Amino acid sequence: MDALNDGDGTPRALTLVERDAILNAMTHTRWCAARAATLLGIGRSTLYRKMAEYAIARPDDLPPPPPPVARPCEIPVAEPVRRFAPGTFGSPEANAALAEMLMAERGRVAAVAEAHRP
Repeated sequence: MDALNDGDGTPRALTLVERDAILNAMTHTRWCAARAATLLGIGRSTLYRKMAEYAIARPDDLPPPPPPVARPCEIPVAEPVRRFAPGTFGSPEANAALAEMLMAERGRVAAVAEAHRP
């Protein structure tokens, strides 16, 4: 190992730049490894490996993360679509009709599956 190279032949300047980039990304993302890895364009496991290689550890004196900010919904909410006549949704008659339709559909699906069984 000399002043220009590490023991593995990698230029020292490259390792310093890489270490600084990881530290900056981790600081910028408040030590969220997933976001830092995305920011750096590497996988999270690669980030963890490089952090171990460069002896980068999360400081113990980090302030707690800020509380989540409530953002107003930007998507307009449409009025619900009425599919049943007023007063029939949830009635015993409607529930019985729905159950009958579901049982008939289940029978049809079972018949098709049986016909295509090898």
